[in-house]
Amino acid sequence: GEYDKAIGHFEKALAIQLKTLGPEHPDVATSYNGIGNAYVRKGEYDKAIGHLEKALAIQLKTLGPEHLDVAKSYNNLGAAYANKGEYDKAIEFNEKSLAIQKKILGHEHPGVAMSYSGIGIIYKNKGEYDKAIEFHEKSLAIDLKTFGPEHPNVAASYGNLGTAYVYKGEYDKAIGHFEKALAIDLKTLGLEHPNIAISYNNLGSAYSYKGENDKAIEYFEKALAIQLKTLDSEHPGIATLYFNIGAVCGEKEEYDKAIEYYEKALAIQLKKLGPEHPEIAYSYQGLGDAYNDKGEYDKAIEFHEKALIILLKALDSAHPDVAACYYSMGVAYDNKGDKAKALECLEKAKAIRLEKLGSDHPDTKEVQDAIDKLRN
Repeated sequence: GEYDKAIGHFEKALAIQLKTLGPEHPDVATSYNGIGNAYVRKGEYDKAIGHLEKALAIQLKTLGPEHLDVAKSYNNLGAAYANKGEYDKAIEFNEKSLAIQKKILGHEHPGVAMSYSGIGIIYKNKGEYDKAIEFHEKSLAIDLKTFGPEHPNVAASYGNLGTAYVYKGEYDKAIGHFEKALAIDLKTLGLEHPNIAISYNNLGSAYSYKGENDKAIEYFEKALAIQLKTLDSEHPGIATLYFNIGAVCGEKEEYDKAIEYYEKALAIQLKKLGPEHPEIAYSYQGLGDAYNDKGEYDKAIEFHEKALIILLKALDSAHPDVAACYYSMGVAYDNKGDKAKALECLEKAKAIRLEKLGSDHPDTKEVQDAIDKLRN
């Protein structure tokens, strides 16, 4: 609802600007960027890209190819393509932005550090964790030189490195980085700043992946306590924490509790993000996994199908999150005894993971193992 309001405001401004300034004024580009970024947050990536491309075209014509506003537009397009799962295209736009920033601002500007960080996050999502770490370390080096060791930007770089190490499977290294981030933020921002909640959430995720579920819940609950105090009780960030707690409850085989938390997350997301946002799909997937583990396979498949419809609409059809959905559906069909349907889903998951992640990625190996078991 809030995003629709924002889009409405920008569209009103745009109509006036087009009438009074003409179609190629930089302020018109600013409005197109505003609308595009609101569509990104709404999860409507193709609509976002259409508006962001209009903004870029105006800026290239009126400002030239080496203006900082052009760099921002490249960044915005990179974010839209990254969310859509088109990572190579996203990196291409982010690198164009980075080149402009280096030329205008110099190689050690905080804006350059932020660009390194953005590219690192895309490489992490692409499954290229060493490359992600390389870019986050570049960002950290600039931040340490610019701000010193106790600045929130430095903490953010440690947090990004920690997340890359979580995905790489190096959980203790991840926890070390998250603890550094938390120590800086506690010292510089105080006990109840939203950044503290982010660090607690990150630590919860690392401990969850490490299999230390009670410790994970402890950190998630600390994060939740801060967010409930500092944010609106129906903020999407609170939904994320409910989802994370639900996932850990699932790992602990507390399936009814997991379902309860996933439903809390879903209720907020439906109200705040609308019925077709990708975050809704992830909550449906969580519910599907919980019902599968509970032995209610038809209900599990029903939720995974709901998730798949949203993801196929919002993301690139070869997005790794689409593969994860096919994988979960395949597992549920296998548990139900429908081997043919299970194989069909698992083969779709495998094709995407091979294309996007490569044959050596743990997710690709996971789906191959499931297919081998079905065929033997």
